[in-house]
Amino acid sequence: MIGRYRLGTTLGSGGMAEVFRAEDTRLSRVVALKVLRPALAADTTFRARFESEARAAAALAHPNVVSIFDVGEEEDGRPYIVMELVEGGNLAERAARQPLVTAEAAGLMQGVLSGLGAAHDAGLLHRDIKPGNILLTRDGTAKVADFGIAKALTESRGALDLTGTSLVLGTPRYLAPERAMGQPATVQSDLWAAGVVLYELVAGQPPYPGSTAFELVAAAQSGQVATPPSSLTPADLAVLDVAIRAMDPDPAQRFVSAAAMASELAAAAPMAAVDTALAETATAIPPAPTVAYGPGSRPPGPTPPGPLNRHWRLTALLVAVLLVVILVMILALGSGSPQAPVRTTSTTRAAPTTSTTAAPTPATALANLVRDATAGETSGAVDQGSAQNIINQAQQAVTDSAAGRSSQAANDLQQAAMTISQGLQRGSITGAAATLLQQDLTALADVLGLGAAATPPATAPPGPGGGHGAGKPGKGDG
Repeated sequence: MIGRYRLGTTLGSGGMAEVFRAEDTRLSRVVALKVLRPALAADTTFRARFESEARAAAALAHPNVVSIFDVGEEEDGRPYIVMELVEGGNLAERAARQPLVTAEAAGLMQGVLSGLGAAHDAGLLHRDIKPGNILLTRDGTAKVADFGIAKALTESRGALDLTGTSLVLGTPRYLAPERAMGQPATVQSDLWAAGVVLYELVAGQPPYPGSTAFELVAAAQSGQVATPPSSLTPADLAVLDVAIRAMDPDPAQRFVSAAAMASELAAAAPMAAVDTALAETATAIPPAPTVAYGPGSRPPGPTPPGPLNRHWRLTALLVAVLLVVILVMILALGSGSPQAPVRTTSTTRAAPTTSTTAAPTPATALANLVRDATAGETSGAVDQGSAQNIINQAQQAVTDSAAGRSSQAANDLQQAAMTISQGLQRGSITGAAATLLQQDLTALADVLGLGAAATPPATAPPGPGGGHGAGKPGKGDG
């Protein structure tokens, strides 16, 4: 026992602490309990760093950040932290079991960036983003954990620097080159690490070669990214381009915030979802050609090097979606069950087929929603935050549905419908835009086989015209 907590099995251990599964005997709930190692408890510097984790993480209340419930001290003086128990393992274990499809990887990293952005907004840096510090719930939600070497941005002036100017903390493979050279941690160095994680998930290999910290830093400073597998599609490469921008050797060329990186990732991710859906219906898709990169170059994708242009990407996305829809039509007509030649002598001919257009698919339904949400944002009919949330929630619904998580996909669609309804109530989404987006959401729910899941939850404020059925709020009969 430690306080009121009954210890169970060991969940893991690191350089600073051990983590146990434990039972809170007062509240009758299972938790994770992290205890500082005895050898370090007497070290005031390590102890202060450990307690800093509790203060940093307890200040955050975000669905993509592991929650802190309690802090305390053992009788021998060792401090401990009580956290929520996340039982889905970590991202490193998940990727080791089976490679993630690009759409799933993008969805998980959008959650990571959301949590990381909340930490940055609260004035906190993580400093050690890596797959082992990204935990997964049973329903696949990503949660950022282990702020053990986090440091408040506000502590950089006039307060104790727990890490010191000459001490570099972090994991070498995920350490930005300027950090390895002794520069202070920044938002951009956290995003560097997030870019490395994203690259590894999509490419299935590290972005930079090297077996030692020196080799990794030298490769990162050169900007020469390893050649990704030739099996990656153009849509995969578009997502990879987001990772590569985050890993630019020059911090000034990286994304200015986690939200900016998440926005570009969301813009690239729908094409990855299109590829996934197409792969499920097509018999074969030729692999992308082998591409080699020189120093500082990026893999080809819909976004040119340098600052990314959102509207250029949208135009390219719509053109690509149109080409994909045409390909789906060709495949559906060419590879479907062929009709027997008409040889009947009956004067009654079979009714002409109505499939002059391809049947809707999750990919096309999602592409329609992305198009309308982005067009609404551009015209001012939808505010930027609502447009991005609706796209992210719809993308996550497609990802969850493809992974067999129907209940979670239905919840994703309900959250998107609630975003539309609340935006309409606030006036941040116009009535016409809300109607169009709700129609797109309902169409997506239909092709996913989730029916009324696109209806806002009962707790959501009803929009004009009701809000109790699919196609609302604000949706008329015509």
